[in-house]
Amino acid sequence: MKFKTNTLFLVNTIIFLTVFIIHLLRLIFQTSLIAGSFPIPMWLSVAALVLLGYLIWQNWTSIAKRTGKTWIALFLGLFIVDLIFVAFYYAYGIEFLEIKGNMYLYAGLFDLIVIGILWYYLKK
Repeated sequence: MKFKTNTLFLVNTIIFLTVFIIHLLRLIFQTSLIAGSFPIPMWLSVAALVLLGYLIWQNWTSIAKRTGKTWIALFLGLFIVDLIFVAFYYAYGIEFLEIKGNMYLYAGLFDLIVIGILWYYLKK
C-alpha cells in the first residue's frame, strides 16, 4: 500500500500531537508515571514536549498544500484517536478526571457525532 507524502505527514502529525497532549496533561495534573519499578521524572515530559513540538511543526509545515480539508482531516484523526481512548477506558473501567462508566458512552457518542460531521465535510 502506497501512501501519499502529505497523508504520511498528516498521520505523523496526528500521532505526535496525541502524545504531546498526553504529556501536557501529565504536567498540568502532576500525574506520577511508573514504568516497571522506575518512576518517570516530570522533566522527561518537558523534554518530550519540546521534541514533540518540533516534530509536529516539521511534519505540519512539510504538508505541501494545507487547505481547509487538511485541518478537517487533522481534527478527524484526533477525534478518532479520542474515540479509541474512550472505548478503551470504558471497556477496562478506568476512571479519568472523575469520568467513569456511562459518562464514557456519552463521550463516545459525542465523538461519533463529531467524526460523522467532519467526515461529511471532508468528503464534500
